Amino acid sequence: MSAYDVWMMLDGRPLYLECKLDSASKKTGNVCLELRALRHSKSPLFVYGLPYADKKLYIHVFHPLELESLIRATKLTHTGRFYAYRHVPAGDYGDECVLVPRQVLKSVGRPFQTALKELTKAIA
Repeated sequence: MSAYDVWMMLDGRPLYLECKLDSASKKTGNVCLELRALRHSKSPLFVYGLPYADKKLYIHVFHPLELESLIRATKLTHTGRFYAYRHVPAGDYGDECVLVPRQVLKSVGRPFQTALKELTKAIA
């Protein structure tokens, strides 16, 4: 298993990216975060493609810790403390995944163009 999906050069330096496409998210309203990928990837960034219109993708970038905070988020109810988002078997191999609403996910991380500008500044 690869520790990343995409290897690219940015201003002469290697950058490793974990890339995900959640084509079902447009229909379900949830993005499937694969715990196995998050815990085994060596990539400093996760890139999610989310369909939003006919053949168009919204691309959003996350630091692994941002996704980890969503996975571990809990809520307190009158019956106890529970995960804030559903943990279910899903993804390519039926591994444990967390279903996070698309709108919540868009409030974390940054759009691809913003992330690219930040990366370019960071290595300059």
